[in-house]
Amino acid sequence: LESLEAVARDVRAALRHEERRCGYVSREAALMLAAAADASDDDERLKRQLAASALARELKGALDGAIERGRVRVRFNRWIAVSARLAVAPTERGDDDATSESSAASDVDGDDDDGSWPG
Repeated sequence: LESLEAVARDVRAALRHEERRCGYVSREAALMLAAAADASDDDERLKRQLAASALARELKGALDGAIERGRVRVRFNRWIAVSARLAVAPTERGDDDATSESSAASDVDGDDDDGSWPG
């Protein structure tokens, strides 16, 4: 839970920075709202928002990475990066290799450990 809170804090700080710097969050939110305005269902709404908004795609990529790999790696507005590993919870099988230790190694400034970034 601590690592998830740390990631959320870093994402919040990055988005706040981009909003203050250039109005990125407001602009992208308007695009998402406009894209979803006449969608007939949630699936169509999401598809339209992802097609219209870079922020929607960035947030989806961050969430997918957290769920699939336990790692968040995102660059907002092609400018500010957030990279963090989430603590791994023990599996239901009782796998001894999994630990619940905190490993929220966050990197808000974009100085990533292996230099590769999505997109």
